[in-house]
Amino acid sequence: MSEENSRKSILDYTSIVTIGGILLYQLGWSYWETYLNNFNIDSSLIDISIEKIISTTWTTILLVLLALLRSIEDFIRLKKQDTISVRYVILYLVFGIFLMYESSNFEKFTFIHVLLFGVLLLSITLLGNKIDKLGPINKKSYLIILIVVAYIMSAVYYPFQAKKDSTKIISDRTNNVLIVLKDRNKKINGKFITFMNDKYFILVENKFCKRETRIFSNSEINYVVFPTSPR
Repeated sequence: MSEENSRKSILDYTSIVTIGGILLYQLGWSYWETYLNNFNIDSSLIDISIEKIISTTWTTILLVLLALLRSIEDFIRLKKQDTISVRYVILYLVFGIFLMYESSNFEKFTFIHVLLFGVLLLSITLLGNKIDKLGPINKKSYLIILIVVAYIMSAVYYPFQAKKDSTKIISDRTNNVLIVLKDRNKKINGKFITFMNDKYFILVENKFCKRETRIFSNSEINYVVFPTSPR
């Protein structure tokens, strides 16, 4: 690979990383916005670090990294590969779907799931030659397919997972935080949601025995006690 092509490859990967970072941030934001909105916390109150938002999308990051291994390997070895086997494309997509499904249903994870996944991978491997007859995919087309499919899957997955996670907390009636206010040392027991903008967001039970979100500023709090570690 010539020096000019090497520079071009570096620029291509830099562009991919930049665009990928923007997309990951958007996906991470969709998770936290849905998660907090389910507690009736307005989006304008959300203040979460970029690192935390992007790290939420670890399943997508892992999927894309695994799918790009072939391209990265080619780049490191300084050799040009213009196409990729359809077999590998299918394997990457199947693995991505499996990874997202299992991360969303980890509590129900069983050996049967692993077995089914193994059988599916074995089937794709055994049928590899027939699948490859469909013809190789141009690397640029492969990257486009990868990004589009990963984005669509993630755009559906993260809001769904956020709704599931927040609903689980709302349905859990146990409390894990005690807030003592400066006003007459009034005590508030509730479920910790998050801490943002110097404010505690707490899930409490109102007089109608319904769960609602209340916001307490640090300036009005005497002290906070976590009998158990907050989520």
